[in-house]
Amino acid sequence: MSLRETIIRHQLIVNKLRIRPRTWQEISTALQNESDLTGFDLKVSLRTFQRDVKDILSVYGISIENDPQSKRYHMADEGAGLHRRLETMDVLNLLRIGGNDTPSISFEKRRPKGVEHAYAIVQAINANQSVSFEYRKFHKSSSESRVLEPYLLKESRNRWYVVGKDVHKNAIRVFALDRISGLSLQKKRFEAPSGVDIDGLFKHVFGVILPDSGQQLEEIILSISAFQGKYVKTFPLHESQEIISEDDEAIRIRLRIYVTHDFVMELLSLGEEVEVIKPASLIGKLKRHYEGALTYYPVI
Repeated sequence: MSLRETIIRHQLIVNKLRIRPRTWQEISTALQNESDLTGFDLKVSLRTFQRDVKDILSVYGISIENDPQSKRYHMADEGAGLHRRLETMDVLNLLRIGGNDTPSISFEKRRPKGVEHAYAIVQAINANQSVSFEYRKFHKSSSESRVLEPYLLKESRNRWYVVGKDVHKNAIRVFALDRISGLSLQKKRFEAPSGVDIDGLFKHVFGVILPDSGQQLEEIILSISAFQGKYVKTFPLHESQEIISEDDEAIRIRLRIYVTHDFVMELLSLGEEVEVIKPASLIGKLKRHYEGALTYYPVI
């Protein structure tokens, strides 16, 4: 049985149980029907299905239980936690079986490197298991050995990152998957941090760059062209985004975030479609970038 068929079977089992609890016979019939429709061999024995249930918990953190009275299988968790784990499963499976040769999905040809590490990292996060790897920073010619307690797999601007505690530095760090090599799971397990909102670390940042120590939150006001504003309304720059005013010429928005390098780069990518109203420090940063760029182009 191929990896693709295993992934499709896991996805089908979870999707069926998303709708309602089902007996083993109902699940078996659904797998048989899907096999007939797709041509994949998705039929399994009860024993293999029970192993699938363990694998789905191990890999995706989704717990499937059997009610002894109704003899129906159901997903044990509910609420936002389950919703996020289901999203994780969907994304991971696209990364694992999707690709530029998949006829039903069109991936960008310029795909990020390192996504092959995502599956193992999610396993490590769910099992509270440390990972080791070699990491090469862009400004260094050689790599460094790292041991990490992984807490979160995060996507930003079509790149993937793992967030966790760097064991040797005893500090939270963010590592880009495309700069990781030689990833391996360690036998050592760790205690998940209590009272630390890892995802909340990024609540007030644009991407994955965390603010410097002592850096202050800032109120950002932007004026964006009416045309570009339509995109910004449907895909906000940040969760704190609120519309101050809007007319036929422009839309004015307010953000409350830390000004980091990746946010400045995002504003530069919008070019003349955006004007920074405040703060003055951000206006100065953009001016210096534009002035620096102009030195590459002689006046015609």
